[in-house]
Amino acid sequence: MTAEFTPQQVAALVSIADRTLRHWSTRFSDYLSEDARNSATEHGNSHRKYTAQDVEVLQKVKALSEQRMRLSEIDDILAGRKTPPDGPASVPGRPGGQFGRASAEQQGAEPEVVRAMSSAIEENRRILTEFQEQFARTISKLTERLDALEVRLTAVEERTEERLTYLEKRTDERLASLDRRLIERIYSIEEELRNRDGGEVQLAESPTLDGEAQITRGGWLGLLKKRMPVRGRPSPLSRNLIRLMASRRWGRNDLALYSHVRVETITRILSGELTEPKPQTLEALAQALGTSPEVLVDGHFDETATGRAR
Repeated sequence: MTAEFTPQQVAALVSIADRTLRHWSTRFSDYLSEDARNSATEHGNSHRKYTAQDVEVLQKVKALSEQRMRLSEIDDILAGRKTPPDGPASVPGRPGGQFGRASAEQQGAEPEVVRAMSSAIEENRRILTEFQEQFARTISKLTERLDALEVRLTAVEERTEERLTYLEKRTDERLASLDRRLIERIYSIEEELRNRDGGEVQLAESPTLDGEAQITRGGWLGLLKKRMPVRGRPSPLSRNLIRLMASRRWGRNDLALYSHVRVETITRILSGELTEPKPQTLEALAQALGTSPEVLVDGHFDETATGRAR
């Protein structure tokens, strides 16, 4: 089967412009095949097809034109009417310079241009295959690195979560310990004052307590004010709550644990900021402390047993 080439391929093989190829195909149409000769004049450049012999003719035209020969002289050389400087260069064909069929031996021989083009195609395929393999290796390496980074990130998140959990636990334990120590200290001071003064303690007027000059066993708020500022006037609820917590040696976290009331709410009650909590809050606090909401709000405690209402 005779190989066929497009105009773009022929222009690349002969190393000429498309415009020059169209001009030469018309000018030397007598020496080209029928597809190249007829299509060049009837169908335009895009429909022309060239054989290997057409490429050889155009290469000879290119070689002769590079020797500064006119097209008419090249036509005479191709027709055999004139001898080129380096020997005969006529194109085999019909008499009078008309293009004829080549011999069977010439048609069967593979032109050099076809071999060169096949070699170029194979080289391009090899380069493309190498590029695809390199691209696949790069993608594989990137995937491995991403997997490794994901594993490291997961480990860091786990360690961070463990550290935060540990710090939260230690903070809660520390706060609970401080609350218990504070209540124990208050309870101890109250006992000492009650034993010394017969159960009734007179405190000097304190601006922190909003001018309240006398508090029964009032060492509670007097000591708590150093740790927890009093934002309002101490109410019976806050005083009763402090005494009941002290009798059990509880801190705010302990009361919050058993009553399921938020520590912030308990702090607001103890500081006097919240004087009328919700009924369900009072019920939960009273149940945790073993008393009733009425006693917790309005109860009067005797002088001998903290937490016992009369």
